[in-house]
Amino acid sequence: RAPRAVALAAAKFHSAAVTADGTLLTWGAARGGRLGHAGGGGRETPSGGAAVDPAPALLPPRTRVVAVALGKHHTLAASDDGAVFAWGSNRDGRLGVPGVDSAPTPRRVSSLKARVVAVAAANRHSAAVDAGGRVWAWGANGLGQVGEARRRGVRAARAPLPPAHTLPILFSTSSGTARTRARRRRPRAASTRWPPPTSPP
Repeated sequence: RAPRAVALAAAKFHSAAVTADGTLLTWGAARGGRLGHAGGGGRETPSGGAAVDPAPALLPPRTRVVAVALGKHHTLAASDDGAVFAWGSNRDGRLGVPGVDSAPTPRRVSSLKARVVAVAAANRHSAAVDAGGRVWAWGANGLGQVGEARRRGVRAARAPLPPAHTLPILFSTSSGTARTRARRRRPRAASTRWPPPTSPP
């Protein structure tokens, strides 16, 4: 019986699904290690570098994935304990992992000290939202994608957003080719009707 998927993501060259038990399955073009499992591993496969059948990413044992995001050449995943893992191309520091050109299997983004609840990936940069509603970003910054005029590199750092955006109401991020956007949940309006309506006898 096929596992039940609870989240999906798709990029130009690969796709991913999170199952109900927290397993992350990936498939598509394996070249560069973007799939994060032995079928890719940064090497060509017999099918010309493509994995047709979904296979589990090689995350640490007992890791339960709750969020996934795909860039053109890399993948991000957040676990239920707030850790972030990244793999694939590390050009421009998009993985947040220092000292490597690419990572064919998942590597933890150790510079992220906060508990992350959402991730987003673009072609050349990445972003995350922590449990306190703060946005973190890393990777290419030629057009200010990571929120700071001068910063570029592999270490995740808080994007300097206005105070209202640091409240714990952020719930998702999305990254375009050269921009990062965070959405926040609007509070539900309270009723101002007075006197309050009464129930019929």
